[in-house]
Amino acid sequence: MNQVFIDPSEPFRLPLEPVNPVVDLCFPIIQGPALEIDHGQALHQALGARCAGLARIPGLGIHAVRGTPGPVKGELVLTGESEVRLRLPAGSAGLLTELAGAELELAGHRIRLGEPCVHALTPVSALWARTVTIHFRDLAIGAAQAQLAFRLAQDCPWGSFRILRPRTIRFEGRQLLGFELAVRNLAPQASLLLQAQGFGGRRALGCGLFVPFAASARSKAIAS
Repeated sequence: MNQVFIDPSEPFRLPLEPVNPVVDLCFPIIQGPALEIDHGQALHQALGARCAGLARIPGLGIHAVRGTPGPVKGELVLTGESEVRLRLPAGSAGLLTELAGAELELAGHRIRLGEPCVHALTPVSALWARTVTIHFRDLAIGAAQAQLAFRLAQDCPWGSFRILRPRTIRFEGRQLLGFELAVRNLAPQASLLLQAQGFGGRRALGCGLFVPFAASARSKAIAS
């Protein structure tokens, strides 16, 4: 599949108002050997069942848990670096304190969370998103890729985007199409804005969430 490059020719002015104080609230996984690789919906449901405050957080994003491929197809083996990472407004972090020490069950897999820590967003020039999805009019890969490229050029014309491989995520018994994305040449304010706002839908399933791009980060991200 060809990669799509978007390099806007017209300058774009970012809004002058400061970026909302969005942070990542991170709970280390202190018990639990493995999860399904496609665990977005199960993780969202398990967190919501354990903590009612989750539903009151605007724009909540739940990152995919990182790990390594397991011996069983579709299995994600957890490591000492695996964590449940939530992107949310800093003022909403207090709604999730009861998740510390919580035991969660995700499609038959049990994990236990440790004490959380807060990480501020970092204004780096290159970002990466594991999966970005929008409402595609045509699910053919080429047509969907072209539609996403058009949307990015319209709505995020402040960096150079590369649309990488297609991915799917499971949601309510069906497969949703998305694409892995990388973006470079971001000014500091644009980087913070893209991380805070994200792009596309299904943030609670791990979609549209951007993190600093690095070879080490991408190598730890499990493919669908």
